[in-house]
Amino acid sequence: SMPNTPAQSQVGMTVWTTTPNVSLQRRKLLEKLFESCGESEFVSQEDLLDACTALSGSGPAYFLMVMEAMIDTGVHLGLPRELATRLVLQTMYGTAVMTQERDRHVTMLRND
Repeated sequence: SMPNTPAQSQVGMTVWTTTPNVSLQRRKLLEKLFESCGESEFVSQEDLLDACTALSGSGPAYFLMVMEAMIDTGVHLGLPRELATRLVLQTMYGTAVMTQERDRHVTMLRND
C-alpha cells in the first residue's frame, strides 16, 4: 500500500494491492483498515503502484508548493499572511470539493 501524508488527518488516499491468494474476506478487512485513514483504492495490478505513488503519494508536496507560492504572492501583493493563507486554503479546499461533486473533466470546470 501507499498512503499519502493527509492520512495523518484521516483524509488521505491509500492505493493498495494484494496477491491473488488473499481471500475476499481479508481484502474487505484491509479495505476497512486503509479507509480509517481516508479514501482507498484497490488495484489488481501491482505495477500500477509506482504511477499511483507518483500522483497521490508525492502529490501533497506539489499541492503544498503551489499553496506556498500563492500565499507568498498574496503577501507580496500586500495581504497579511494570515489572510493570504486563509484565502488559499479555502480556495483549494473548495475547488477540490466542487471537483469531486461534479461529473465533469477538470479542464471543463476550469474553462467554465
